[in-house]
Amino acid sequence: MSKKVIPKWRGEVKDGILQLNKREAFLDYVKKFNDKKVELVLRDEKKVRSHDQNAYYWGVVLKLICDFTGDMPEDMHNALGIKFLKKITKSGLETRRSTADLETMEFEEYLSQIRAWSSIPADQGGLAVFIPLPNEVDYSEYL
Repeated sequence: MSKKVIPKWRGEVKDGILQLNKREAFLDYVKKFNDKKVELVLRDEKKVRSHDQNAYYWGVVLKLICDFTGDMPEDMHNALGIKFLKKITKSGLETRRSTADLETMEFEEYLSQIRAWSSIPADQGGLAVFIPLPNEVDYSEYL
């Protein structure tokens, strides 16, 4: 069963009036719901991680670490999430946040933690793998 793609619409409220960025496209989309009950959610815009951040993460950070460890990128992605995005539920169970839910600055903090940890010598709990900053490496092929 495939998931339904639901577009997000962005805009701004000025003087109590909603001003949509792509008003005509929104109005065309609304027509698909003619004679149906609908639900509308309005909330502050969330600044999710950027496409560039994601490309850097998968194309540089995970690649360099996996080249060193021999792990698969998806496995390392999960391991790093457990290491740096751990949280405890109200019932005391251990879980982790999804990187997809991180805002831009939270994702940069996550990347910073990975870079710091990976640069620590192996005998001190790290990997001794240098990961360059985004402006120090070309990862355009992953964009």
